[in-house]
Amino acid sequence: MYCRRYCLFIILSILALSLSADMLSIDINDMKPILDNSSRSNLPYYFYLLPLGITVDSVSFEEPVSSDNKTVLTFPGNSPLSYPHIKHNPSPFKSELSPRALFHDSSRFLKLFPYNYKEQLTEYRSADVFYSIRPEIKSPKSSSLDYIIICRAQYDTAFTRFADWKTKAGYKTAVYTVEHIDTVQAGIDLHERIRNFLKDKYLTDNFKYLLLAGDSTMIPARRMFAMECGAGYYDDEDSIPADIYYSAYDGDFNYDGDQIFGEIEDSADLYPDVYTGRMLFDTSFGPTYAINRTISYEKTEETEHLSRGMFLGMILWNPPYTPGGEL
Repeated sequence: MYCRRYCLFIILSILALSLSADMLSIDINDMKPILDNSSRSNLPYYFYLLPLGITVDSVSFEEPVSSDNKTVLTFPGNSPLSYPHIKHNPSPFKSELSPRALFHDSSRFLKLFPYNYKEQLTEYRSADVFYSIRPEIKSPKSSSLDYIIICRAQYDTAFTRFADWKTKAGYKTAVYTVEHIDTVQAGIDLHERIRNFLKDKYLTDNFKYLLLAGDSTMIPARRMFAMECGAGYYDDEDSIPADIYYSAYDGDFNYDGDQIFGEIEDSADLYPDVYTGRMLFDTSFGPTYAINRTISYEKTEETEHLSRGMFLGMILWNPPYTPGGEL
């Protein structure tokens, strides 16, 4: 069974390549094929890990070979473990396909689709990648701000008190309201305006901690692609809310521009730049109780609790699963 996952864990083989001043040649035969539905067919993509510090200008596919022995079908699909009765029946592929390459400056992964299909399938055995050297952009080494709190305007006073506590504890803290960000920052929607605001703050102030004050009705959560569920029970069953959108600032999680965020072809940045969390509270009472509890917890002189923790997870794609056993 082929699985598309939100997390971009890709097995890469050792690749044979030749490197010149501004071009490298990739032998596609030595690359690991990965099947996903962005091609809409049973033909795989190939991923290549580029050297550090380069940006791709163009890709030329070479060594075309006719592949009469391959039957091009529609994408076979994924069957989630929770709905084993769902079956996909691939049918003959009736559209046309052309070779393409996907690359984003925020990622070192180059995604290649080395096929041309117009009633007859042509496969390319190699690709020439033309590139240029790019400067590395980093946040300032010194920090003028440690901690940012994002909240709704009606809770500004409460979280300003929490910010004062954090500042006294040694973390330079600032509070910004969603309403302010929505007014001053550009973006396609509120999610992107908040992220762009935070990205600018990271580049100028080098902050390290982010608190989102409230649930997704107050601070919207960007939904990311998880899998092709196929159950048909919910409109958003293929995606999950993912606050990494607000903590990883390379790229935009939507490289292909289809408004489906976090797909493999989006070259998603899965390495957070800042530590991010949410403080949830009952809007009937406001955040004061949650803030008081947090301050009280941080003031405690006992340290025994620091050596204990609990982590929660869910097994989706590893049958058979035995509790307590190896995954």
